[in-house]
Amino acid sequence: MTRTATAKPVPGAKTTSTKGRSASVKKAAPPGPAAAKSVSARRADPARRPAPPESAAKTAPDVRSATATQINFRADPETKAALDELTADGTAVSEVIRKAIQEARRAARRAKAVAEMEAIMADPEQRRLSAEVYREMSNLSAW
Repeated sequence: MTRTATAKPVPGAKTTSTKGRSASVKKAAPPGPAAAKSVSARRADPARRPAPPESAAKTAPDVRSATATQINFRADPETKAALDELTADGTAVSEVIRKAIQEARRAARRAKAVAEMEAIMADPEQRRLSAEVYREMSNLSAW
């Protein structure tokens, strides 16, 4: 006669049933204040986290962070030639593209500001208000 032992479930542990047998998946946490916190909550506790090294504040941010995005594009011959020229000194393609996108953003913002200013200057009421503010400000003096 063969006798099989069945595992007793651990209190508080999740049990699963496989072909009529139950098995404990995890051990119960020991009683005490740490038992109330989950493992992830204990890891997230700032008091338990080691302090970053002093050099961490002095280094540049890592551009390969979790927020990095991969972009693919098809370069025409003119763009490929420009990219080859800009990377000839050893600059990474990613850095050249990153700088180009940032410069395009600055140029777009500048163009938007110029367009808004031209619209304000074309409005006679806005010009009148601007002249009035200028007169009031010129009467104020720190001297």
